[in-house]
Amino acid sequence: MLAALRGKMLRLAVEKADGAFTNFLPLAALPKVTEQLHGAPEGFELACRFFCVPGERDQVEPLARFMFASYATVPVYEAFFRWLGYGERIDEMVAAWKAKDREAAVAAAPWEVIEDTFIFGTLAEIRDRLEAYVAGGITLPVLTPITTPDKFGEMIDGLAP
Repeated sequence: MLAALRGKMLRLAVEKADGAFTNFLPLAALPKVTEQLHGAPEGFELACRFFCVPGERDQVEPLARFMFASYATVPVYEAFFRWLGYGERIDEMVAAWKAKDREAAVAAAPWEVIEDTFIFGTLAEIRDRLEAYVAGGITLPVLTPITTPDKFGEMIDGLAP
């Protein structure tokens, strides 16, 4: 398994590994990733880590905005989101983060991209969303449940195969 975000590393994974491990991937951008895997051998795995946050928008938005702004401004992830075609949508957020204005960066984090990257909702909605990724080519979803300790067991049970 080779950690791979953009084209060159994804193609290297096809050549040299049994799979690729991607991360923080908007559902709408999944085809751009999977098209890089042309010629992958049978049994090739495409793993992806997902931040799963149960709750409605008003409950999850502050945390999701902060996490997105913190993550997508790290140079490798900024380059990833630009490669995926989200450059203009993250420009204001990145500029604010680089200026060390975290509050402005969080406010500028593009909700439509956040909503397409994180997995929100009820456990049933989270499962449905994960199934959409699997239908699009993810063979191994790696879940990062984000919840309170008292709800963790329920979430694990609710998302288990």
